[in-house]
Amino acid sequence: MTAGCTPKAEKKKYRIPYGFKGQVFIFFNRADGAEKKYENGFRIYDIPTNGILKTQFSPNFGYLTKGEFIYVYVDSLGNETELKPYARDNFNVDKNEVYITAEETGGGGVKNEYQYETFIVKTVSDSLTLVNRNPSLMDSILRKADMK
Repeated sequence: MTAGCTPKAEKKKYRIPYGFKGQVFIFFNRADGAEKKYENGFRIYDIPTNGILKTQFSPNFGYLTKGEFIYVYVDSLGNETELKPYARDNFNVDKNEVYITAEETGGGGVKNEYQYETFIVKTVSDSLTLVNRNPSLMDSILRKADMK
């Protein structure tokens, strides 16, 4: 019943440099960000090697179904390998396989001047800190992105 009231988001594909592990940030509505790019009806987010993407896209709120949001590793030849979102109820995970986890959206700043999406690329055994839950680490990300 809720899905009937919730808008449908645009399909999206995250292209992550092969071998990257860590937290990814996508900052929206950035005039100095990457131009909007579509491929086969999907928004394309080409994540830089530092994990921080500024984009001219606005946030993509709404619901999506399986197959309408895709995470892939991209190697130097452009070959893609799909990464799966981590499911806590899956007890047969490969501890060495790379998963997507801790997906969140948010905003911040004194006047809510930035909106972002974040997620972590990791194996189950990797231990990584969520930057967006630590204000001093978030400040360092904003400086890296030339937003502070």
